[in-house]
Amino acid sequence: SGLPTSALSEVHGNMYIEVCTNCQPEREYFRSFDVTQYTALRRHETRRTCDVCGSNLVDTIVHFGEKSRLLQPHNWQTAIDWAKKTDMIICLGSSLKVLKHYRPLWGNKRAKSKRPGIFIVNLQWTPKDSCSTLKINAPCDVVMKSLMRKLDISVPPYDPYRDPLRTLNASVKELEMHTVNPKQIFIEDKKPSPLCYDAAAFNKEFPNIVDHNDSKVDMPTANAGWYGKGYGKKRKYKRR
Repeated sequence: SGLPTSALSEVHGNMYIEVCTNCQPEREYFRSFDVTQYTALRRHETRRTCDVCGSNLVDTIVHFGEKSRLLQPHNWQTAIDWAKKTDMIICLGSSLKVLKHYRPLWGNKRAKSKRPGIFIVNLQWTPKDSCSTLKINAPCDVVMKSLMRKLDISVPPYDPYRDPLRTLNASVKELEMHTVNPKQIFIEDKKPSPLCYDAAAFNKEFPNIVDHNDSKVDMPTANAGWYGKGYGKKRKYKRR
């Protein structure tokens, strides 16, 4: 996003960061590939080692049933501090099925009249719909594009060559290259075909959101991460 890590709380972790917990303070390694290729529930070692102390690196993912064990990128205390004083919570694209249990983030200890307003953008039902101030059943890209136009804010197109991760990206030792996930974020000289939403179709379903100036909304392609792979295994197990 370009924001400093002190302003972010990735409470479920980041699949592009691995950490050395032996170094003090903990040492983060940003990668241009999914570091969770060999990790799983309660098994977080990534098969790579710290450049400084040689200890095994671990991923930062918090799986279902686990608790946060790292200072960064989870940054829990900052999230709780802001939750205590915020007057608005915006939920974009999250199912909130796990986040609903994080009571400190929702201002539940405040009097009802002083709790923050909850604004949700999601195509599906969420557990917080009934207590939300506003729920919009629409794709996030469509809603945010319309909102930026209303606010007269120009959003520049994404440029992978200016992505902050390029600068932060740490190289992998030659002896550990066999552990690198071949699916890289940045593919040189090759642009993936974007998934597009046709405005004509959305005019019928979301008439108050999509306007006639939208010819299409580009949606980036994405590969399934640890959750997608785990879900596939679970489905396969159920069929037996």
